[in-house]
Amino acid sequence: MRRVAFVALLALSLPASLAAQANHGADHSAHHTPGAVKGFEGDFAAHFKGIELSDALKAKMVALRDEWHAKMHAVKEEATKAGTAESPAVTKRLDEMKAAEHAAFRALLTPAQQKQFDENMKAHHTMDAHKKKDGGSLR
Repeated sequence: MRRVAFVALLALSLPASLAAQANHGADHSAHHTPGAVKGFEGDFAAHFKGIELSDALKAKMVALRDEWHAKMHAVKEEATKAGTAESPAVTKRLDEMKAAEHAAFRALLTPAQQKQFDENMKAHHTMDAHKKKDGGSLR
């Protein structure tokens, strides 16, 4: 529990510019939906399809996502400046970071919720692989 509080505090202490970059492209429909948790919609909410989450837990998930996406953005930006953005090493590092992000989400879920999350992510990754195969862009 202390770790979750620390992660939430860390995410809240991110500079506004990093938080804005982490949310770039997010669906902002929550601004117009009374009672909705800001940032917990669209593709991100689909990760948790079929999982009942409290608003407090949704907010924790959003904070974790924002923290990890800011870190991934920094890696991408640095690699772009260095001309290595498309390198296998950078791709591997980003994949490792995504896996760590998903592990952080799973750590906050019950075993039954973890099972549903894993099924959702399997479907999501299958869809991503299909988009890559067809040459479509991913987020």
